[in-house]
Amino acid sequence: MKTITISLGVLCALLAGCNRQSDEALIENTVSNTLAAQGNVQSVDMTKGADNNYSGTASIRMADGQPVRFNCSARRNEAQQQYDIRCGQVIDQALLDQLQANMRQSLEQQALTVSDIRLTKQDEDHIAGFAQVSDPNSGESARLVCTGAREDGGRIRARCDVPGGPAPSAAPADGEQAPADAQ
Repeated sequence: MKTITISLGVLCALLAGCNRQSDEALIENTVSNTLAAQGNVQSVDMTKGADNNYSGTASIRMADGQPVRFNCSARRNEAQQQYDIRCGQVIDQALLDQLQANMRQSLEQQALTVSDIRLTKQDEDHIAGFAQVSDPNSGESARLVCTGAREDGGRIRARCDVPGGPAPSAAPADGEQAPADAQ
């Protein structure tokens, strides 16, 4: 998960006018600015909790139209007079379905036939599963081990590897095509 650290003084200066906005609005604006580099921010909803910390959700729309949802937190660091902002992509069934579709497409672009592919959430930062593939030219089949982890920026990226061998494919979480050099 990507962590952004912003001092309270800088936060006020960046967002112009601490006196005119609530802390909640300042935090929501900071989260929005943090996620803006990844796509068009659609919504940010942060709620103040215990110890002046905030938690909530945000959503962005990627350039290709894909929506991405995030769980975010802003933890107050009293010693440094700042908030640590963390946003991580939500691992839900919609994301798993999208990753499976991306992985299927990536494997099929490598001239493999995909008979089955399944991904499941392991925890808030990891997914795991398999892809059953075959090569129509040779008739050989294999069960690929698929894994995924949160990368910088809080997004999940999945890949399927031949057990004990090189990686045949990587599927981006955002709907992009897998890199051509992913073998």
